[in-house]
Amino acid sequence: MRAGRLRHRLYLQTQSLTQDGYGGGVPTWTHAAAVWGSVETLYGTESFTADKIQGATQVRIIIRYGSEWAAISNAWRVKDVDSGKCYDIQAVIDAEHRNRQNTVIELLCNQGSTDDE
Repeated sequence: MRAGRLRHRLYLQTQSLTQDGYGGGVPTWTHAAAVWGSVETLYGTESFTADKIQGATQVRIIIRYGSEWAAISNAWRVKDVDSGKCYDIQAVIDAEHRNRQNTVIELLCNQGSTDDE
C-alpha cells in the first residue's frame, strides 16, 4: 500500500452510553484511534419515500492494520476529520489476515449524518 493513497485523517470511534439527568442513557462517540486512510465512494442511490428524497452513499475505507484497533467491528464508526462526515461501518473485510504486518483493513461503510459528536 502506497502511503500517498492514505491521505484522509480519520477517527475510529466507539459508542458508549452516558447517563443523562433523568436516569436514561445518551449515546456518545469516543475516539478510539486517529489514523490515516483512503476514502473511496463506491456508489450512491436516491429514493423517494414519504414525500421526501432520501440518499445513501456507500464508501470503502482502507486503513493500515494496527493492533490498537484490531477489535474494530460494525459497532464502530469512522469520522473524517477534515469534512466532518461520519461513516457507519457495515462490514470489516479480510479480518483473518490481521496478524500479518503491513496488512490493511478494508471497511465497507454507509455515509451517516454529520455529527459534532
